[in-house]
Amino acid sequence: MPIERPASALPWVHVVQPGETIFCIARGYGVDPWVIAAQNGLYYNADHIYPGMSLIIPAGSPRILPPGPTCARQDGAVPPPPPQCRAYYTIQPGDILYRIAAMYGVSIQSIVVANGMTDPNYIRAYDRLCIP
Repeated sequence: MPIERPASALPWVHVVQPGETIFCIARGYGVDPWVIAAQNGLYYNADHIYPGMSLIIPAGSPRILPPGPTCARQDGAVPPPPPQCRAYYTIQPGDILYRIAAMYGVSIQSIVVANGMTDPNYIRAYDRLCIP
């Protein structure tokens, strides 16, 4: 049974583990998977998640889901990201980090740090970037 949270509660952050899907994560938190997908900029492919990716799990939006695997909750395991993002950008095919940084008037390094990137030369289409 999902833990009830007030609508005003801060969102949780779930770090994706190997083998997890957006649906098993949603079952674990009792939240609509499409709300999780929208909150994290996964509009085109809700299962475009990978191990180590941090997903914001919004408060509210409970939903009864069909049976299936349920992922372990990570309540309080990772604090919500600080409000450092002044914008979010969904990477488009052909984008490079240099152009994205220039478009927002920030350094490549600031985007790398804000997003915890290990390789600034590797970005994937439709991933969402925090723009500091």
